[in-house]
Amino acid sequence: MQSQILQLVNPAIALIFAAAFGALCLGDRTKRHTAKLAVAFVIMSAAYISFHFNPDPDGVLPTLVMHVLISASLACLMWGVCERVGSHYSLMTGAIITAGFAIIVVLTSQAEDHMPRIIAGNTGYGLILALGTQTLARGSSKRPMDRLLVWMFALSAAQFFLQPYLAAIVEGAVTSTEYRETRFFAIVTLNLAIWSLMLAMAILAACVWDHIADVKTKSEADGLTGLMSRRAFERDAVALLENARANKVPVAAIVADIDHFKRVNDMWGHQVGDRAIAAFGALLAEAVREGDRVGRIGGEEFCILAWDCTDNEAVRLAERIRCSFAQAEIDGMSDGMRLTASFGVAECNEGEGYGRLFARADAALYRAKANGRDRVEAPTPQTPVAEIAEARRVA
Repeated sequence: MQSQILQLVNPAIALIFAAAFGALCLGDRTKRHTAKLAVAFVIMSAAYISFHFNPDPDGVLPTLVMHVLISASLACLMWGVCERVGSHYSLMTGAIITAGFAIIVVLTSQAEDHMPRIIAGNTGYGLILALGTQTLARGSSKRPMDRLLVWMFALSAAQFFLQPYLAAIVEGAVTSTEYRETRFFAIVTLNLAIWSLMLAMAILAACVWDHIADVKTKSEADGLTGLMSRRAFERDAVALLENARANKVPVAAIVADIDHFKRVNDMWGHQVGDRAIAAFGALLAEAVREGDRVGRIGGEEFCILAWDCTDNEAVRLAERIRCSFAQAEIDGMSDGMRLTASFGVAECNEGEGYGRLFARADAALYRAKANGRDRVEAPTPQTPVAEIAEARRVA
């Protein structure tokens, strides 16, 4: 009876955290990673139930189902935590690892000795976590909570790699049924419950901290667009560039400006101008990822800092936004009338601060305006000051 109660602890913990992350998602639907984390813990609960209440521990099909559920929960978990810091975790890689080791699990299930199957399954889980940890470390900031998560996931991966070999040394050759009756299995189950609780609490704490930080940021948000105000944007920009420099991650700046905006106010009034600014801000907000930063830094001028993004990728992003805005209908404008925007793009150079990066992107923006507007330009080899002066003179 005590053993069954203990086996219910893990799935119950997973469901509690699934509910917690689900509540965070409902509270702020822009935090899409919390939905992924909620799904991960639902799958994890199912994986625990499959693991603890497997009716046929030696059967191939129940073992395969358990392996797929555990792998899927870990891959979804890494997907969510990586998206939180703006990094992309490849679900395709996780699926390939799952499929590859599923074949090995099936092949090793034919043997009476359970240990090769344990080693195969746990190695697959460890690889999913190890690759995810590498991606997480690439996108994480220097904040203690983010660094702690990286180390906890690294230790989780190490446990999956080492645990089956310890089991083989301690218990030797055993069947699945025999292994589940050993003291080592009981210790592993208890350790898994404690470690899962600690890891889940750390992830939840990080998401709650993000929520608190967002509330503070929203208090400094631009009232018209909901984007970051210039002050908040520049503060975050400095921190983001320091993080990118420490982790050797490319960052690109995109400076955008609505073309002939004064004419909009003159012809249709300031309310229509406000709608145009709000519509453009909404397009920018939809186009960026969670790890990016976007703010309104002037009347009709905006800036994006795109994390893990080269200048070529930033140009493509700016082009997509430019095309979308050129087709957008602004309420209050004459039928058939459309607005356009110009963009300047620059990738951060080694040792470059926000001020110089912004100056180069701003120079490219003014060159876009001088060359006819409704276009995207990247920096030239000229110095920022000289280029800005010349571009502003021509524009």
